[in-house]
Amino acid sequence: MGVHHHVCITVGADEGKTRALRGDSTGGSAALMAALLAAGLYCMASSLLGAQSPQATADSKTSLAGQQFADSRGGLVLNDASGAPDEYTPTEKLLARLIYAEAAGEHSVPDAMEAVAWTVRNRVESPLFPGTFEEVILQKIGQKNQFRSIGGKLWKEAGNPAVLRGPSLRAYNRALAVARGVLTGTIPDPTRGALYFHSGPPTAWFQGAMQAGRIQATLVLPPPPQAPLFTFYR
Repeated sequence: MGVHHHVCITVGADEGKTRALRGDSTGGSAALMAALLAAGLYCMASSLLGAQSPQATADSKTSLAGQQFADSRGGLVLNDASGAPDEYTPTEKLLARLIYAEAAGEHSVPDAMEAVAWTVRNRVESPLFPGTFEEVILQKIGQKNQFRSIGGKLWKEAGNPAVLRGPSLRAYNRALAVARGVLTGTIPDPTRGALYFHSGPPTAWFQGAMQAGRIQATLVLPPPPQAPLFTFYR
């Protein structure tokens, strides 16, 4: 008879968006640990490894070196990602596509791509927005995309990166690196929790929300006295 185990993986800091995974395992704790590691359930496997010798724990952690996490629906799972372009996960590619669409022309502006990506992650972790990267990126209000770049020229370019060359290819490669860093948390949030941003002058919605005190600016890029390209809010 299989043994049922409940394992929780928390995405970000929002406990309200904890994913519950349920699986069956037979053959005792060794088989369970192997199954958990194979499935990417590192947090559960780590608790089992804690009861083993220090050397066994170190060996098991070493075997996980270089792995990444992020599946196509935004849930966090371990996934081999050595860095080759065809080994980026679907979520990394989707996030990179949005980063490219929003900030390819500003990829050399410090923190621009990182701030766009973190705005998406902050939305995933916020109860105000859907709970996966795919849903957040593709979300619509009525017939309008939340991210206006979707469907535009740069969005379409990033959908077929094999044809990119020169500065466009460099911008896309940087977008991939930023997407991976934000998903894994190795790139810190320069926006201090932003959920919104705009490029250029603020629209009427942003002006009204600021006047009403519903949002406040957390980051302007590039910083003054240069003309702002992006403004981020929470």
